[in-house]
Amino acid sequence: MYLYIVYLLILILFFASIRKKNFSDSFLDIAMTKNFNGLFVIMVFLSHFSQYVELPKYIEVLQKIMGQLIVVPFLFVSGYGVTSGFLYKKEYKKTFLIKRVLYLYLQFVLVVSFYCLLDFILTKEFNLEKAMLYLMGFTGLKSVGNSNWYIVAILLCYLTSYLGFFKISKFSVWISFLLICLYAVLMFSFGFDFHWYNTVFAYFAGELVALYKNRINMFFKNIARGGGNIYIVFLEIILFGGLFIMYWFFKNNFIRTVLYNLVSVSFCILFVTFTFTFYIDNALFTFLGSYVFGIYIFQRFPMILFSGFIHNDFLFFMISIITTIFLAVIFDFCFKRVLKK
Repeated sequence: MYLYIVYLLILILFFASIRKKNFSDSFLDIAMTKNFNGLFVIMVFLSHFSQYVELPKYIEVLQKIMGQLIVVPFLFVSGYGVTSGFLYKKEYKKTFLIKRVLYLYLQFVLVVSFYCLLDFILTKEFNLEKAMLYLMGFTGLKSVGNSNWYIVAILLCYLTSYLGFFKISKFSVWISFLLICLYAVLMFSFGFDFHWYNTVFAYFAGELVALYKNRINMFFKNIARGGGNIYIVFLEIILFGGLFIMYWFFKNNFIRTVLYNLVSVSFCILFVTFTFTFYIDNALFTFLGSYVFGIYIFQRFPMILFSGFIHNDFLFFMISIITTIFLAVIFDFCFKRVLKK
């Protein structure tokens, strides 16, 4: 499967959609974040799809370098959006647990039910061990074929924001940060895989940007007026690259956890700088960015379903991505329709 063609097309779409923009306060508006979410959810799809097909070596190297960074924008944007809601929306705190936490968890539970049904149909077996797996699947701590770690991480990050901003003060964001650190330490201590906690600082980075948005905006404006943009980007790249090299250099797992989280934060800094300077407007990315949850959670469904009998990689890819988008759109429509009732 020549996935490098897909990567090339994505890069062409991305660079063709970039527009230089004037100074603006809306450097992280909804339209911009939807475009970035749409771009990176494709990257996530390709990363997971690569587990079912053989890839060229250089694509494997590219994916290894990118690693968990492809989920960093989602965590960052979530932290930014949630914190902005607590700071600027009066009723946000009252409805947060239901509209953010419970709403997301109910979607997750419903989708896991589909994966349990698919697993039962394909394996044709049900015993105590399988029943326990299904039950644990609803907690997110075990997978029934679905992607699970991100949902657990983001739900707990939501709760750290709720606890931190329950009474808004200058310490709110730092309470959230300490709770995020506690989550990372607990996941590390209980032996969960590295990806469960190695990017969660990106959520905190989003919280900080929301809290200090006006100052950050003014800083970038002053830098831009002085023609210092290129120097800032150069320093940010050095920071990102230096942290990445340190991450690969150290062997201690705890130090590597801290360093990769810092790599994630430095990636967020590059992201913010980019969104201040440029604007992305692409219909495909906007559309995909509107269905991030559905695409993320359903992508493995067709991969599992069709991997056993579709042996043409290109056909397998096309059917998987079309099915994923179809399921995401239908699920989003039906779920919202049920809630309205």
